[in-house]
Amino acid sequence: MAIQYATPAAQKIHVLIIGGGIAGLTLAQALRRYGISYTVFERDESPIIRPQGWGISLHSTLITLENHVPPDVYDAICQAQVNPEAGRDEVRGVPYVNLDTGKVEHWVPKSKRLRLRRDQVRLSMTKDCNIKWGKKLITIERIDDNGVRASFEDGTSYTGTLIVGADGAFSAVRRILAPKDWHPRRLPCNAIGTSYFISETKIRKLREEVDPLYFFGTDPKTNTYSFWSMLQQPNGEDGGDGLYKMQLYFSWIHADDDRELKGMSPAEVFRLKGSTMFPTLGAVVDEMPDDALVSYVNLVEWPVVAWGNWDGLAMLAGDSAHCMSIYRGEGVNHGIIDGCVLADALKRAADGIVSPQRAVRDYEVEMRARGKEAVDVSHQACLDAHDYGIISGEGSFALLGAKKV
Repeated sequence: MAIQYATPAAQKIHVLIIGGGIAGLTLAQALRRYGISYTVFERDESPIIRPQGWGISLHSTLITLENHVPPDVYDAICQAQVNPEAGRDEVRGVPYVNLDTGKVEHWVPKSKRLRLRRDQVRLSMTKDCNIKWGKKLITIERIDDNGVRASFEDGTSYTGTLIVGADGAFSAVRRILAPKDWHPRRLPCNAIGTSYFISETKIRKLREEVDPLYFFGTDPKTNTYSFWSMLQQPNGEDGGDGLYKMQLYFSWIHADDDRELKGMSPAEVFRLKGSTMFPTLGAVVDEMPDDALVSYVNLVEWPVVAWGNWDGLAMLAGDSAHCMSIYRGEGVNHGIIDGCVLADALKRAADGIVSPQRAVRDYEVEMRARGKEAVDVSHQACLDAHDYGIISGEGSFALLGAKKV
């Protein structure tokens, strides 16, 4: 697909994108490819000022993403693969493991998928992007029937024809558009995770016994869930010369016994949760260095409820619109779809096919239905992930079924 450049009609639209995460940057790059004016406002001072999470999996959205962002940006995204040797056309399933025995008992169906480093994906998507860094949103306001204004903590303000909140699970834009219902709800489980470097000899057995790239599973003794993934091959980066970098995550349903954990450090809790796992995984936990950053993970979701769109002048995307649990691995994929669908709708408006208000409404109708279903299924996946009896008995489509997005 050839890159399309701005037309006179396209110049009449200027989109203010609040949030420089993957959803917001997907929208920005798609608009750039279509030649539609936009500006991204990101609260961070730079793309590397704070950690950007661990790994992400892109699957059924890959073709859509490739068709909407400039080719050099898509190439850079593919180069963020955890295992570059797998190539960008790898078709694979994901193993579900009994964390007591270490045996693979189920597989998420095979599909084309890329396991990527989130920080590198985000950095790749900032390429040639019109971003203003260090912009913490204070408020947004409607200034007339065709305009909006965003004001920031540093005293600056900017106007446009549409404002899109893509600023995450605790969205400041959503707080304004849905003042009574903006706050996400806590999922009924606790979670803790870390990443660290480990030698090839210490990780080899786990990769050979289970999977060389990533797996997830449940401990039938405790119903503790775990997700393990490689993050980086040995390449000398981040002080890891000759070492692999991996991530490991545990979560469990809230229980009265959790009170016993309050006097323990995150690292102690992490080691305790890992001590019940099958020996090969337990040995990897034992290799965690003392200086590893172990953090609790705030697990929240936001069901798709009504919000005001100011007659098509304001909209939400990504986690701002439909924050979902991590247990189906779909959140980032839906954020990418949001950006692409909204860009397509705005292109129709820019070409004079529909009004900008109709374009936003068309996007909202599609996104709301898709997002609500995803939030609901991901919630069920969270519950099933912590109930080995369900998975080993009737099974769990929510957790193990094919991904629609």
